[in-house]
Amino acid sequence: MPRATQSSPPGARSGCSEVRITLEIAGGFTGRAGAERIELDLVELPQLEAAQLRELVAAAKLPPVESHGALLKHEPRAWDFVHELTVAEAGTTRRIRYHLDVASPELRALAEAVLHAGRK
Repeated sequence: MPRATQSSPPGARSGCSEVRITLEIAGGFTGRAGAERIELDLVELPQLEAAQLRELVAAAKLPPVESHGALLKHEPRAWDFVHELTVAEAGTTRRIRYHLDVASPELRALAEAVLHAGRK
């Protein structure tokens, strides 16, 4: 499970409140067995990267606090991947399940940034 930990130089904390972003991608022919999960703690990332992720979270306009949203295809195929993005901050959780090709450009940009940060 890829995880961003201690990637910032000593003393270069982001200054963000505790924010945890989790992205799980499952589906395709392997289903849940081939799921990829990335967890990021923004306080453990370099300051600039954490700030960019916070901006992307804001731009993605996730569902209201303590709710779950979905942007799923009306007629999904068995091989479609389902993404689930969770943002936990200050004791609240926002979560959205979506197919990438029906997500907003902002949500796709956030998912791409999380994947990039988690695969370092």
